[in-house]
Amino acid sequence: MVKTIKENPNGRNNILEINNQGSFMGLMCLLGGSENAYTSMALTNTRVRFIKKDQLDELLKSNLELYGEIIRHTLKTAQKNINRLITINNKQLPGRVADVILYFYELFNGTQQFEFPLSREELAQFSGTTKESFIRTLTEFKNDKIILIDGKNITINSMPIIQTLSRLG
Repeated sequence: MVKTIKENPNGRNNILEINNQGSFMGLMCLLGGSENAYTSMALTNTRVRFIKKDQLDELLKSNLELYGEIIRHTLKTAQKNINRLITINNKQLPGRVADVILYFYELFNGTQQFEFPLSREELAQFSGTTKESFIRTLTEFKNDKIILIDGKNITINSMPIIQTLSRLG
């Protein structure tokens, strides 16, 4: 599992996405011609396969179908990240925290019990809020029995409530 971050001018890291096994990373930089625009950091033991830019360029020139798939994948990823960032700015805190829970629910293939791969500080950054506000909202969800929390482990008890909070913001 790998997080992709972008440092903003005040030195804070913005977490753009979390990638799981089998993900492609760096395609936007590669296709857009901007080197080192983002940083990727392993969250767990990770095996990475690097493809040299010139080798990928040659492969894409000779295989237009693959080129199209990579473009579609890159645009889909960009659209997903843009939508996530826009919705963060338009939601109240419970909706933001619900979105983070749903993000990891989907990342872990629909498993209602999982371990957050990020610290509470990083989760707060990912949801566009402060650590204290994020923790307080998680605690409210726990007290309302919407989720169970044990350290970094989380169990979603009421998916319909999480989905409603996310949808209504």
